[in-house]
Amino acid sequence: MTTKLVQNFIAFFFTFLFGVFLSSKLIEGQLWLLPIPVILTFSIYYLFRLDQFLMFIVFCSPFSLSLTELGFFFENVDISFPTEFFLFGFLCLVSFKMFYQPELFKKILGNKITFYLFIYLLWMFVCSITSTMPFVSLKLFITRLWYIIPCFIFATLIFYKNHNRIVHFVVAYCISFSVVIIHTLIKHSAYSFSGPSSNWVVAPFFDDHTSYGAMLAFFIPILALFCSSSKIKISYRVISFFCFVLFSIALIFSYTRAAWVSLFGAIILGLFVKFKFKLKHFIMFSVLVLFILFPFRHQISSIVSDNKQDSSSSLTEHVRSIYNIKSDASNMERINRWNCALSMFKEKPILGFGPGTYQFQYGIFQMHKDKTIISTNSGDMGNAHSEYLGALSETGLIGLGLLLLLITTIFKKGISLYYSEQTDLLKTYLLGSVIGLMTYFIHGLFNNFLDMDKAAIPLWFFVAIIVYVDMQRSKI
Repeated sequence: MTTKLVQNFIAFFFTFLFGVFLSSKLIEGQLWLLPIPVILTFSIYYLFRLDQFLMFIVFCSPFSLSLTELGFFFENVDISFPTEFFLFGFLCLVSFKMFYQPELFKKILGNKITFYLFIYLLWMFVCSITSTMPFVSLKLFITRLWYIIPCFIFATLIFYKNHNRIVHFVVAYCISFSVVIIHTLIKHSAYSFSGPSSNWVVAPFFDDHTSYGAMLAFFIPILALFCSSSKIKISYRVISFFCFVLFSIALIFSYTRAAWVSLFGAIILGLFVKFKFKLKHFIMFSVLVLFILFPFRHQISSIVSDNKQDSSSSLTEHVRSIYNIKSDASNMERINRWNCALSMFKEKPILGFGPGTYQFQYGIFQMHKDKTIISTNSGDMGNAHSEYLGALSETGLIGLGLLLLLITTIFKKGISLYYSEQTDLLKTYLLGSVIGLMTYFIHGLFNNFLDMDKAAIPLWFFVAIIVYVDMQRSKI
């Protein structure tokens, strides 16, 4: 009898004994034992099949709910269940693995993207120590770690061992997200797909329509590429096509103007990448557009200044409201938050107020002339509505510089790899990742979602795809 057969026999024998024991206790009415098999299953996955368990977390992320939504109230603690609960355990296990098996992660940790990411994290830690609210900042710092270590570091290792996991990740997230989308569209239909209702029909799975729209735009490019790739299994191509159509419809009815702008901008930039336009071509194109528009600058200024179209249920009117900065409350409030972030930066230009502190500190920096009908005197309405100005106010000029350096490195590496890669499947992965990340970082001009599991998990997975391909190239 082989060693594997012996192991299987022992496992079956003890499983049978446990089943008999559990059945006898359930007959006696001890129903509290029912969760034990589920807990044991998860524990086994944690210990022996981390790759599959990470895919399970990815699948769960669109369904995740905050503890508050679930009816559990803890002072100063509100995490997403089950994703952040599992990711914290994952962080501990992967950190332990990195300490005792550093050779597994050597190439990942030596990558340029990883290097700049760790420099940024180091600065964030320094700013957390000097923060105006150290507990808040350190909590946010740990949150970033439980996204980055499992969904970037460990995901890269998974992809390096089996690149098919990339497709599995995208499909796992999109299938569960599709259920959320269908649920949202059904709720939305009860209100005739009106614009105002789009902001709250996404509950309880999303806080508002902006994060919902951002994730729709994020996945649409890679789904479109999967549909058209002959290198991907037909079953995954069919699923990708269904999701692409569904996500596109949902994006329209999300009424998320920033998501529309980010997707349009990312597609244009993606075409520049696909057709190998160089930076000088992009600069020449930009100069040409400015040259053509310059004679009409007064007319354009007049159109912008005279635009009083507010957000609307009409799609054409809603598009027009994108550049209304005179009367649209959403746009004006965004400018108010940006001005607050700049004022906070001026007060603490080097170290900032500390990661995660903007939402607690911006209230006193509001100017009366900037306030809108949706502003509050206490300043308790959320974040800076910009990844970049948020970083500037919370981690200072150095923090913003390191963030921009990291983003630039990610895109520079992703695009250069796309140009040099010969394998069609890897080119599909790269182009989908680069355009998807472009949608997010363009959207980052108007909103910030890196602290939200539904956005952070796929974003770091896409960065992991670029690092994986870079590691593959280094083997050649």
